[in-house]
Amino acid sequence: MTLAIERKRIGRKPLTIVEVDLDFCQESMGQSSCTAVPHGNALQYSEQFDSWPISNTTVTPDTDSYSGALVADTINDASATAWGYVQGYAIGCDVTKNYTAWIRVKKDAIGRATRFPLLRMIFTAEYHDVAFDTATGEFKDDLYPNTSGVVITDPEDSGYWLVGISSRSVDPVNSSCYIQIFPAVGASATWAYSAAVIGSIVVFGGQVVEGYDVMQIPIYAKTTTAAVAATTKGAICYNTRKTCKAPANYRTSITNLLLWSEAFDNAVWNKTNATVNANVVAYDGLMTGDELVPSALGGYLYQHTTITPSSKLTFCLFVKGSATLPNYQIQISLISGFARQYFDMETGTLGAKAGTLAVDAAAMDYDGDGWYKISMTVTADASDADAWCYIISPGGALSNIYLHGAQLAASPTVGAYAKTEAVTVSVHNPKTYRFCENIAGLPVGLGALPCVKGMSTAPTRITPGKGLGYRASVTVEMTDFTHHDRGVDPYVSMRSYDPATQGSFFGKLLARNPYYKGRVLRVMSGYLAEDGSYNAANFDTRTYIIESFEIANSNGKIVIKAKDVLSKTDADKAQAPATSTGTLSVACLAAGTSITLHAGEGADYDATGSVRIGDEIIDYTSNVGDVLSGLTRATWGSVADDHDVDDSVQQCLVYTGTNVVDVVSDLLLNYTNIPVSMIPSADWNVEKIGNLSQFNVNAIITKPEGVKKLLGELAEQSLFNIWWDERAQQVKLKSIAPYITDTPLSDAANFKSISVSDKPNERVSRMIVYYGLRDRVNPDKEESYKSVHIQADLESELATKHDEKKIKVVKSRWYDVSSPVIQFASRTLKWMAETPKHAKIKLDAKDGSLWISDPIDIESDTIQGIDGAPAKTEMMILEAFENKDGDFEYLAMTSPFFGRYAIIMANGTPNYAGENSGGYIADNAAGFASDGGEAFKIT
Repeated sequence: MTLAIERKRIGRKPLTIVEVDLDFCQESMGQSSCTAVPHGNALQYSEQFDSWPISNTTVTPDTDSYSGALVADTINDASATAWGYVQGYAIGCDVTKNYTAWIRVKKDAIGRATRFPLLRMIFTAEYHDVAFDTATGEFKDDLYPNTSGVVITDPEDSGYWLVGISSRSVDPVNSSCYIQIFPAVGASATWAYSAAVIGSIVVFGGQVVEGYDVMQIPIYAKTTTAAVAATTKGAICYNTRKTCKAPANYRTSITNLLLWSEAFDNAVWNKTNATVNANVVAYDGLMTGDELVPSALGGYLYQHTTITPSSKLTFCLFVKGSATLPNYQIQISLISGFARQYFDMETGTLGAKAGTLAVDAAAMDYDGDGWYKISMTVTADASDADAWCYIISPGGALSNIYLHGAQLAASPTVGAYAKTEAVTVSVHNPKTYRFCENIAGLPVGLGALPCVKGMSTAPTRITPGKGLGYRASVTVEMTDFTHHDRGVDPYVSMRSYDPATQGSFFGKLLARNPYYKGRVLRVMSGYLAEDGSYNAANFDTRTYIIESFEIANSNGKIVIKAKDVLSKTDADKAQAPATSTGTLSVACLAAGTSITLHAGEGADYDATGSVRIGDEIIDYTSNVGDVLSGLTRATWGSVADDHDVDDSVQQCLVYTGTNVVDVVSDLLLNYTNIPVSMIPSADWNVEKIGNLSQFNVNAIITKPEGVKKLLGELAEQSLFNIWWDERAQQVKLKSIAPYITDTPLSDAANFKSISVSDKPNERVSRMIVYYGLRDRVNPDKEESYKSVHIQADLESELATKHDEKKIKVVKSRWYDVSSPVIQFASRTLKWMAETPKHAKIKLDAKDGSLWISDPIDIESDTIQGIDGAPAKTEMMILEAFENKDGDFEYLAMTSPFFGRYAIIMANGTPNYAGENSGGYIADNAAGFASDGGEAFKIT
């Protein structure tokens, strides 16, 4: 690694900025008043769905409790060929008016990819739908115009969702209105409807009221044979995450349909008369900007993707000019036509529009450091199922341009940017609140509220050979204040009170955004420019996940605590496998050939796989109609047994010959909500095919366990470090293995301070590793293993040395062959048999490019040889952070992997061709290579 020559400390004023991403839920405040809302119920038999007309469904009454009473009914659609629903008429419905319908639906673990239900309001033949996900509360209400839906947590019973739909009748021939409840209308993450999907839901309390505002929720009125007349008393207004009354241009999530959004050199980006130079310019402090180099006038690159017909599409990307560029353009091409938007990099303004399609909206916004964000929105036709996104150079002169972060989203607005690699990525589109320190001369346009009083941080620390290590954390202290609500509350002009004199900023913010836990907090540290202006390139950004957000005392002290992204692996947040909800509806004897679950529970299980019932593991090859069949009993070392009705059936997580890197990726992406954009798959793949290629896992996890624990075991036993790099905003994974180069550091050239200490308690002289599990149900017992590998560094135990054994016992459920176990044991002993040393180091900002897991070579008087001269000592950095003075502080640990390491070369490899070209046999008695240098060590 080459150290940076200097670190720019631009300007005279250091500044800390804090950004918090919340769910934009101040929208849930609704209009100016939540009182005097008409309520009542136009439906008959609001709690007796078995009295409603049904179609292709069955209704079982009183199957579940609502608010402690057995009053909720089960609606089941078992028809795989026709739509199934129950239907309730609104008595006395005036079809010239607008109405809102409500039902309570019990939450369950079945996501929309398996089954989702729907609430429909009908004015004669005019449909209005809201489809919803009973696992997450997400919903879709944009299939028909004049429809607004919502799904919120039911405050009267936390086990239920409250589902609402408001609709406006536009057809004057309507003569009646009624609602329909469909238990299962589709099975798709993209809300694709299908009559073939079956399933059941539990419902309570149907209601139809006059009025078109799904945000204003009436008191529930129970009915039997007659409707309850509407009154205007005692309306209730809810204020929870799912009640966000979004403005027309707001969407709760954005999916980037383009792949390799920051890698324009990738083959997915087609080039015509143009080439791309990758990672040649910095965007937001990182070398992620690519250069488009046209080889002929009008040279371009483009990417093709599929889209949803009739959707609004927004194409955006970040651009930076390398010359005067008045006529660069972006273009969206569809089957129905194309739209083109010119932009001028010299003036920072949009140019002309062109094409056969109308450009609904376009923008060119300055993003700092010469970068602009360009965007264009068009509307697809019903015939459009494909889109092509172009970046086209001028036709008048050859000129290059820098590119970063391309995105195409089915959205009328730009929204949050989602970085992609090989797959599309969705991100939540939050509202960002920005705060900063209260210093003199804050620049105009910073958009930060100056209320930050202080901040303390604890950096990430890796713990090689001991698991996942310590998570980075930050505590931010701010001061509350009064605020006018402009820019925060979209309805501020309609309020009957003065926001500047009622309540406080954070008091209202927390009331409007109760679901802050798990949201993103960013800390940006840096310097204002010489002229006092803000430039994002002069700031380092670190990303955390909020743990707590509170008003700490009556004096308005606000405290936010946050941890790094890997905190999402904690056992109370992420487990693998997920807890299965199914139980036996029929006893399964030891000789049984099928497993029968209760109705609707089969959808919670894989098509094929393994399950655990009691202490028996059972493989199955078929999952049809809540019956698992094709059984192989007593697998993975378990014993066949009888199982009773209502015994739990737990889906198991199985890895067979899976490389450890793929296991880690699966655990993070499928069992936490860490986005794929934070996993640098290309870097991980280098480790997978390199130092970790021998670590192939054969394991089954038979009950839910914390992802953090599983990752810790894998990191320890597979010899890699995994940590959150808050600067790169990525989860890094790096093997513990020999390295080719390191960075020399010395008293004379680098250290501002250094202290070294021995860690005798971390020494290990003997490894006992149990592997090859017989009994996969009990991996914590030594007797569950069929093999044990014992390896010792006997020399280190001699009386003339440490004169003691230091034994480490490991039970490895992940490996059942000796090769990775031997490698794990031998490398651990090589590292830990001698007493490890820790060094605390302070370096100037010019050396601040060193970071966690980097190898360094220390030459300092704090570590001397027997002759008193500084002894060169190889170390690995465990912890790194920048202190408030702009210096960098590190914790490092001694590493054994120094010298010349290489792999054995294949037959036919040519003669030695220079440093780092491979390992060769030393052919002289002194043990030197043919060039006189140190011979390679084999690894």
